[in-house]
Parts: sequence; C-alpha cells; structure tokens
Amino acid sequence: MSTLSLTELREGIAQLCDDIASGRETIQSVFAVSADVDAPLSKTYVYVVKIVERVPGIGKVKARKILDALSISERCHLGDLTPEQRTQILAQVIAS
Repeated sequence: MSTLSLTELREGIAQLCDDIASGRETIQSVFAVSADVDAPLSKTYVYVVKIVERVPGIGKVKARKILDALSISERCHLGDLTPEQRTQILAQVIAS
C-alpha cells in the first residue's frame, strides 16, 4: 500500500464531506467503514465534527452541541471513536 500525500488526504476528506452533504454517502455508512482496520485514511483521519456538521439539517452549531453533550472533543478523529461513541452520535444525529 502506498502512502498518501497530504494533498491527496485533504482531497479525500473534502470529497467525503461533499458526499455526505449531497447524500451520496450516509453518516451510518461512513461510521461503519471507519471502524474497519483497513479503512482508507481519509475515512479515519477526518475530524468527527466535520462529518457530523455536513449531515443535512445539522450544521456547525448543532454538530458541536451534539459532540459537547457526549463529551467528545472537536479534535477527535473518526478512527479514534469507540463503538459506543459512534452509536451515541448516530442516535443524536437521527433525533435531530
């Protein structure tokens, strides 16, 4: 496996965020893939807040409130989440 350049990583993260915003990907599918050990770096290294805020109907303020209520840092990477945290975030996003 080759290593990604920083530019390629940023482009992958930007594409992922755009896919969520447009509905081509769901937060559930991104969370499922990021839990995999062999997941692409762009799906594990992205900040959780960036993924949550791109979900249609959530936005920046609500995303930060959700993470704050769950005591999850804005600087937490998607790959660093525990299965419990993923479940809690999904429950909050669906309820919003």
